[in-house]
Amino acid sequence: MPPRRSFACALLATGCATAGAAPSALVDNLAYTAAGPPGWNLEIDDNDILLRLNHHFFGGNVAYPGYRYPARRPIRLRGVRRWSSGTGHSTILVEARSGPCRGVDARLYEDRVRVRMGRHDLAGCGGALLTEEGR
Repeated sequence: MPPRRSFACALLATGCATAGAAPSALVDNLAYTAAGPPGWNLEIDDNDILLRLNHHFFGGNVAYPGYRYPARRPIRLRGVRRWSSGTGHSTILVEARSGPCRGVDARLYEDRVRVRMGRHDLAGCGGALLTEEGR
């Protein structure tokens, strides 16, 4: 069974966050967020992992597709938090490594994040905001 995509219409109707913008909290009890170029956003709560890719991934043909996976508690190993989940033949792996990360919005975040899903291997920043732009 592929990841649930029924919320895609809601994304299109309500609008989506752009790269560097605050996530729209499409999950309940938001516990972790991350984002990176060329425009992906990740949101994790107790129940779901939601990854949204903007149209740059598909040559402008699809607007903000989203992928939802059942959330699992993160595993900590040597300072790295890992979330791993899958549905059917589709899997996602999220790794958050402690250490400052400068986001595309010029802000400094607490973690360097890597997301692997299918053929996508994404890098970005996540966790708490350490500094605002220009500070």
